[in-house]
Amino acid sequence: MDLIEKTRDAAILRLARDLEVDVGKAERWCEAWQRFAKRRGVAWSPYFWDSARGWIDAQRSMRNHVGSVVRPSTEAAPAEAEPASWHVRRAGLPHRAERLQGE
Repeated sequence: MDLIEKTRDAAILRLARDLEVDVGKAERWCEAWQRFAKRRGVAWSPYFWDSARGWIDAQRSMRNHVGSVVRPSTEAAPAEAEPASWHVRRAGLPHRAERLQGE
């Protein structure tokens, strides 16, 4: 196991402990950070995972939710499939139309 993998594993465990979430969710947050950092050209450094923690905390404070790392299927969805906003309703958040009605 190389140094990058070791530091990533340590960051996942530390994040799971500090945020009191399961390891799977902590790993998804770390993968989301890695994708974000790669898009932005963030260099790997001794502070890479410290930066990750700041980014994750900011995302959580904005109530952003980490998605699954599994890519969605490219197959067409069946007609009876749930609408694209199903995840909002399942999370207990009002649908956009419901929020607009309340205004």
